[in-house]
Amino acid sequence: MPQSWLVHVLEWLELRLYAGAGKIVTVGESYRERLLDRGVDPTLTSDVPNGVDLDSFSGIEPSSDFRARFGLGDRFVCAYIGTIGMAAGLDIVLRAGKLLDDAGRTDICFLLVGDGSNRSDI
Repeated sequence: MPQSWLVHVLEWLELRLYAGAGKIVTVGESYRERLLDRGVDPTLTSDVPNGVDLDSFSGIEPSSDFRARFGLGDRFVCAYIGTIGMAAGLDIVLRAGKLLDDAGRTDICFLLVGDGSNRSDI
């Protein structure tokens, strides 16, 4: 965003909110580092990364009932499960789907699971 008096006021407010917080939880170390770069007290921050422990899911066979219910067949499934909002950037999935469609690739599908402010747009 271009710098303006409004941006400066909002940044000041943002830093005041951080300073008044009892704890700030980020979902990735890079987010935490950005806060620290902005002068946020490191003792206020914790990082709880998004992700999954892949070992918890090893050896689990895909559900044929689930695949049948959603018409997935034997296609490769790219899944996103989470908030469908502006920050998710899921418009890129639509562009990727168009590229795959243009290339005649019907062996890959996208499964978007969740709700949020951009769900109806996506």
